[in-house]
Amino acid sequence: MKIAFFMQSYIADYNFGCAHFMRGLIRELINEKNIKVKVFSPSDTPVLVEALKLNPNISEETSQYYPHVEIFNYVGWGCFERELKDFDAVIVNEWIDDALSSKIAEIGKRNGIKTFYYDTHHRIVSDVDGLKSSGVSNYDCVLVLGESVKSAYVKNNIHRNVVVFQESLDDHLFRPNNKVGEDVIWIGNYGHGERGQALMTALYSTADKGINTVCYGTGYPDEAVKGMENKAISYGGWLSNIHVPNICTNSLWMLHIPRMPYGEALAGIPNIRPFEAAGLGVPLIVISKEEIGYPFVPNEHYILFRTIKDYVDSIAWFIENKGLLEGIADNAYSMVIHGHLCKDRAKELLSIIQGTDYEVRRA
Repeated sequence: MKIAFFMQSYIADYNFGCAHFMRGLIRELINEKNIKVKVFSPSDTPVLVEALKLNPNISEETSQYYPHVEIFNYVGWGCFERELKDFDAVIVNEWIDDALSSKIAEIGKRNGIKTFYYDTHHRIVSDVDGLKSSGVSNYDCVLVLGESVKSAYVKNNIHRNVVVFQESLDDHLFRPNNKVGEDVIWIGNYGHGERGQALMTALYSTADKGINTVCYGTGYPDEAVKGMENKAISYGGWLSNIHVPNICTNSLWMLHIPRMPYGEALAGIPNIRPFEAAGLGVPLIVISKEEIGYPFVPNEHYILFRTIKDYVDSIAWFIENKGLLEGIADNAYSMVIHGHLCKDRAKELLSIIQGTDYEVRRA
């Protein structure tokens, strides 16, 4: 079977969290018998351009962690009919240009190629009209991250064939370090106003308790960077995901604050970070109005605080009760390695492509 992926970049993950899971998924597909994978990416994607500015060696570094895969860097659209004609399936990430995405769906119909639109964002609630005009309805199937997104697709009459296809842990890259450290770490973008104020309050409050606080990510305004400097918070800017395991070796816990849509309209969708924290054996503390969703259970696989105040009031207690944090981390690790690895999702995807009526059984 030949599978094509359209994604912003396989090499870099600057402001492109989808790459974390997709690279692990592609690794596992390549390991399957009789599967060939080809990745199509725009040659001028900001994901790669910005990453190269910050780290000119990113291509070489990434190749040390991920297997060689054939990559087609494109400019324009003229050759896709020829390039795709021998493929069995095409998976198009929703960050790909709408006009090109629509064209790929048309190519699929003309050539008998199964087409899958892979929705990894919150456009279904933040830009419904744009999504409707993107050509997504011409795809054979839409892959989404959770039940709330699936329900929104059906409710808005955008597509009927919607399958929940969650992200999962790349256990080749993320493995437990078997210790609880001293740092509280946050890794993630500022959030374009979708979590910025809550995030900075959580970071400042943690630092105010005398805890070494570490922050990585892009999009932070000067005011936020200056504020972190004043609070003695270590800010490292963009961090390629391949380096996250090394950065987290001394983590007391990892903070997770979902973007606003995932804490409200699309609640119940864990993004990639909880899976990665679990894989590292790092305790996860979540600040959100809602639970992050299956397969994670609050206070069993992570600690949930509904408000910033509740989190701040509990910081000192957690410092004195590290054993509880260790237990939470152990539970999360045990859970994800039994059914929530990239190799598990690779088998799911192949079943979906082959037409099997398959979805993860929800607890």
